[in-house]
Amino acid sequence: MDDIKNKIRSMALIYEQIYQSENFVSIDLSNYLLIAVDKLYYNFKKPINKKIELENINISLDIAIPIALITNEILSNIFTHAFKDIEEPYLEITLKKIEENRYSLTIKDNGIEIPEDVDPYSDKTFGFMLINLLIKQIEGDFIVKKGKEIEFIIEFSDNLYNRKKLLAKV
Repeated sequence: MDDIKNKIRSMALIYEQIYQSENFVSIDLSNYLLIAVDKLYYNFKKPINKKIELENINISLDIAIPIALITNEILSNIFTHAFKDIEEPYLEITLKKIEENRYSLTIKDNGIEIPEDVDPYSDKTFGFMLINLLIKQIEGDFIVKKGKEIEFIIEFSDNLYNRKKLLAKV
């Protein structure tokens, strides 16, 4: 039930940012991520060493909403499962522009490893199934690096840039 509540809160946070801004076309993804991490962290009962490096990136809503759901899914699982028995949890989040209209969101943690029988690219678990469906929806790339630290990398483009160019030609 908490998982569903977190998804709803994630969507509500996006809409809250839309209504608070004067721009109904895009949102500041870095601001959203800061607030989302703080809200999830607030419910976690032990201190976490965090490193958050976010470039100010405005993205269109058709990309922001899936990214918000993907981020919520990954962070919820980290706080719920990965940090369960970790004495000194560590979370690193990086958002950066990697080329014109292309961005990378990386979420890294030192929590327990993803079990060997769980394939992050399959539909065997609801969480990874949802992430992969949303990645396809935004035509992004999803990379999971397993090891001492687990790293989730989401690379995506913002369709708004292309639509603006098309509208300018009309």
